[in-house]
Formats: sequence, structure tokens, C-alpha cells
Amino acid sequence: MTSLQLPAARHGHENLMRFAWPAGAVAASVAVGAVGGSHPLIGLMALTVVAGTALVIARPFYGVIALVVIAPITSATKSGLVVPHLRLSQALIVWLAPLVILCARRPVRGWGRLEWLGLLYAVGVLLLGGFDLWRQGLPFSSANVDTLVGPFQYLLLLRAVRVGVRTEREVALVVRALLLASLPVCGLALLQGFGASWAQNLAHNMTGLDEGHLNRAVGVFTNWQVLAGYLVSVGLIAVAVAAYRAPAILRSRQAVWLSVIIGVSLARTLTIGAFVGWLVASGAVLLMSGRVRLTTRRAAFVGGTAIAAVALVLAARYHREFTAEVGQASNGIVPNTVMDRIHNWTRQYLPALAGRWVTGYGPGFPSNVTWQFTDSVYVTIVLRGGLVLLGIYAALMAGFASVARSLTRGSGQAAALGAALFTLVIVLVPLQILATYFTTSGLPEVIWILAALVSLSAVAQPDDRGT
Repeated sequence: MTSLQLPAARHGHENLMRFAWPAGAVAASVAVGAVGGSHPLIGLMALTVVAGTALVIARPFYGVIALVVIAPITSATKSGLVVPHLRLSQALIVWLAPLVILCARRPVRGWGRLEWLGLLYAVGVLLLGGFDLWRQGLPFSSANVDTLVGPFQYLLLLRAVRVGVRTEREVALVVRALLLASLPVCGLALLQGFGASWAQNLAHNMTGLDEGHLNRAVGVFTNWQVLAGYLVSVGLIAVAVAAYRAPAILRSRQAVWLSVIIGVSLARTLTIGAFVGWLVASGAVLLMSGRVRLTTRRAAFVGGTAIAAVALVLAARYHREFTAEVGQASNGIVPNTVMDRIHNWTRQYLPALAGRWVTGYGPGFPSNVTWQFTDSVYVTIVLRGGLVLLGIYAALMAGFASVARSLTRGSGQAAALGAALFTLVIVLVPLQILATYFTTSGLPEVIWILAALVSLSAVAQPDDRGT
């Protein structure tokens, strides 16, 4: 079992934790007793928090596992479902990530390149968006504040994984937990895709949104695009584990079956761009691993299979995409959803950015915008922070890709994680022209977790050592 960090400990930190244990136990007992007497449900929640806090203080790695398993699949729950004003994933990160960072065995790794880039992105969103609100004389509403400070949760998540995971075995356990957590999401998505109304209603109850399309899977997310982004990210990890043969995470056969399940679930979202992107990126991972040699026969077989799969997905949406409805722009060649996006960008969003290209409009939507979905991560980022924020985002993605690329020529789990992150970053470049995967939910949590694990696996790389 290889250690990723120095095993030395600091006696001052241990003494502080010994003192904190009895004081915390007394305070927790009083609090739970007082609250539980009048509100049993709240008392049960308080007891859960106290028990969870004690467990994470004793074993910070358990906090990392909880974050990795729960945060991505609860990131789209409606605010206030469990904790007032917060989604379940936000509450979990705010609670557990600082605990993991504080209680991690000393010494912890210093801040590396990814933390600094993540901080730059989070501060950029906050300062540029805050400046835009001030310039317009708009108030800092709860919705605005959520957008302005939202990226800091991902920085906390990144940091918690980097300091809470200390060995290669723990890296493998975290990746396995991340992958296996996708199975119930896939099961729910398949039930939704094949018309189970109760499964769709479950998603509605958790997210507060009712998309009204029983033939399109949404999982536990707000819509099919968000589920598709999540499945693309975990699907690429599964393919990479199978291709690079990382049995510490999953056996190759298990990883292959998981990839198939994720692929079928992704197809049931009927999101053509994401499905094609996942197929192409998966092929790239297989080629990068060196396990598959591209011959003419294999290329023809894979190409034919991919075309058939895409055709099956497209067939379910052909009428919607190429038949114009009343008042809808269509030319019979470009899909209607793409034409709708172009129409919204050119008629609403781009005019609203006139004179605001450098710092953007801010976290809200311009008053002239009637369709309040940008449907493009690039439009979203420019709207929130202008070309300055777009440049910071590009630097962050380049940082992810750079750290990942250094591992792809190797073998085993480190190479698998590197290949997954590298191909994910690359495939998101075209996919996010027509989608907002990085600024919604599901995929952001996965990519920040994956980046943290890749940086740990690249611990020997000179350009990623902590300061």
C-alpha cells in the first residue's frame, strides 16, 4: 500500500483533538436532548449530525467517502428539502468538507496548482458578479448569492479529497464508491425512460421540477441534459477503468458491465450530443490505453455499432428535431433545438451583453430575456463574468487537462484516472457549446473529485507538488 503523503504527525494538533472530544460530546448531548424533546424529527437529524461528525473526526476518510457517494447524486435536490436554503449536496459539503480538512492526519499536502486555479475561478465569479450587481444597482438576493459563492463548494470538495485521501488503496476505494453510486441513478433513469410514472414523480418530488416528458430519463436531476452530463463523466471513468485494467477499483468485466449500463441509461436521456460525445471519448480512451489496436475490420464494426446506436436514439427524437411547429424557426437540416438556441443567443443574450463583454452582466438574467436558459456553458460564463471569467475557466480546464495528461502514458489506476479526466475535459469543449454541464449539477461534482484524485496520483510530478 503506497502512501501519497508523509506519515508524520503534529502533537499540537493531536492534543487539540483530545481536548475537543469531551467538550464536543457534552455540548452535543445537551443540544440533542434539548431539541429532541420538542421536535423528534429534528432531534433525529441532530443526532445524525453529531454521530457523523464524531465519525469523521475519528476517521476523516469516511467523510471523503460520504462526500463522493452522496454529493454528486443529490446536487439537484430542491433547496430546503432537508436543510433550509441549501440543497442536500451543499449542506453536506459545508458540513463535512471543513471537518475533513481540519481533522486530516498531519501534515497535509500544501496547496497545488489545481487549488489555486479553483480559488481563482471561485473568486472571479464572486468579484466579477458582485461588481456587475453593484454597477447595475441591483440587490444581493438569495438567488444571486447562491450563484456568486457556489463555486467555493467545489473548491472545498477538491481540497477535502486531496487532504483526506492518503494512499493508493484509498484512491481506489473512492473511485469505486463514485462508480457504484451511479447504479441506483441508472436504475431510476431506465425506469423513467421506459415510462414508469412513479419514477418520474420521484424526481419531481426531489428536485421540485416537473419536465413532463415520461419518455426521457432525468434520474434524480432537474432534466435530461443534467443527467446526461453526470452519466458522461462517470461513464468515462468506468470505460477507463476497464481499458487500463485497474482491478483495485473494479475488475475489468465489472467495469465493462457498468459502462454498458451507464451507456444504456445515457441513451434513454435521448440527448444525442452527450451520447455521441461519450462514444467518441470512450473510443479515445480505449486507443490511449494501448489495449485496443485499430484495424479496418474493428473500425468498421465499432463505427457501424455506434451509428446504429445513435440512429436508435435519434429515431425517438426525429419528429421533434426536424418537424417545425407553429412559430418555430427551422430549415429542415439543422435540428430544431439547435435552431432554437441560436435564435435565443442572437436575439436575446448577445444584445444584452453589448457593452458588457469584459466583465459580463452578472449572476442574474437581463430583463429582455424571456427564455432564461442559456443552453451553453460559454454563454453562461460570459454572462456571469465576461471574457475575463471565460479566460479563467479556460485556464482551470487547461490545468485539469495538463495534470491528467502526465498520467495517460502509464498503466493501472493512475493512468485510468488521468485518461478519464483528460478525455472528459476535451469532449466537454464541443459538447458545452449546446449545454451547461459545468455550471449545473452532477458533472461539476464528479469532475472536481476526479481532478483531486488525479492530482494525488500525479504526486510525483514536479509541477504538481504542494507549496
